Amino acid sequence: MLDHPFLPTLYAAIDSPKWSCLLTEFCPGGDLHVLRQRQPCKRFPESAVRCAVSVISLTPFPSPFVHYSVIFLSLKRKRGPPPVVGTGEHHLWGPPSVFSVQSFRERELKYTVGFYASEVVVALEYVHMMGIVYRDLKPENVLVRSDGHIMLTDFDLSLKCDDSTSTPAQVISTQNPPNAPPPSEYALDPPSFSSTSCILPNCIVPAVSCFHPKRKRKKKTGHHAGPEFVAEPIDVRSMSFVGTHEYLAPEIVSGEGHGSAVDWWTLGIFIFELFYGVTPFRGIDHEITLANIVARALEFPKEPVVPASAKDLISQLLVKDPSRRMGSTMGASAIKHHAFFQGVNWALLRCTNPPFVPPPFTRDVMSDESCPDTPVDYY
Repeated sequence: MLDHPFLPTLYAAIDSPKWSCLLTEFCPGGDLHVLRQRQPCKRFPESAVRCAVSVISLTPFPSPFVHYSVIFLSLKRKRGPPPVVGTGEHHLWGPPSVFSVQSFRERELKYTVGFYASEVVVALEYVHMMGIVYRDLKPENVLVRSDGHIMLTDFDLSLKCDDSTSTPAQVISTQNPPNAPPPSEYALDPPSFSSTSCILPNCIVPAVSCFHPKRKRKKKTGHHAGPEFVAEPIDVRSMSFVGTHEYLAPEIVSGEGHGSAVDWWTLGIFIFELFYGVTPFRGIDHEITLANIVARALEFPKEPVVPASAKDLISQLLVKDPSRRMGSTMGASAIKHHAFFQGVNWALLRCTNPPFVPPPFTRDVMSDESCPDTPVDYY
């Protein structure tokens, strides 16, 4: 039984001559696509999080959702006003200037998108560690749990690597990784250590002593020592044409074969869509969309105002050459070191306050007299 904070846990499986049922956790928040579609302009507003300088009250959430507990069953609740993330009054400390309001909104928007993106990164990191290429990241496949944290679902397009193609977990040097793109001004300094295939503590030997009896310790301005855990199945190749058109990586469209780098491309599309409400290469039809993915340069809309670090991260994830794409060799560790995620406590990510928490879901909805015609759909 898998027990990962951002991945589904299978509690039971029931097979019958007609159905194959999988029992998983119920996510009352629906998926990020539904949540985003119900926001103004179909994107998360700037006032979408609870920060130290604001108090935001959430509206009730009596809108239609899908019951994900059992794969073949869905319950539709009665219709009501659409949910809006983070609506309410801001109580700022003191009269803010135009600059501070703009900076505050930009910071809020970055927190909202960064919250969901960081949890997706951790989920993809674990999936890659298990030798699986996900290949279908999109807001529709990111569910919101009862506590506001995410669950990555829908693995029907995933590719499982065999033992000969998966890369074993190892500690490697991040100073000059192979095929790495030029360093960005928004890239944080990665840790420095010797390359080794051993990840045991006694195999990691510091280059210098941690303490000196006669000298004061100086604050380092360069690299920071520490082990770096990398488990990226970079050697697996597939020729399959799978995925959602707007999220397909160029190497899938061109039929050149693809590996785990496609997941980092889709992460870039995912973050772009959360910020702007649209995908970057969408055309009037599927054919134009695929042509844009292969040939058109990435462009950013003027509105809303998005932090420069976010644009830089998206640009590095949406590099058309998979060998130079961020994450292609160092996996999630390279992405975690980007300035967009600066300040994220990855070890305590599960304890972070989410920007949206769905209201408690009760079993009363199944026998609600005010909604006698609640349909039960079987798939």
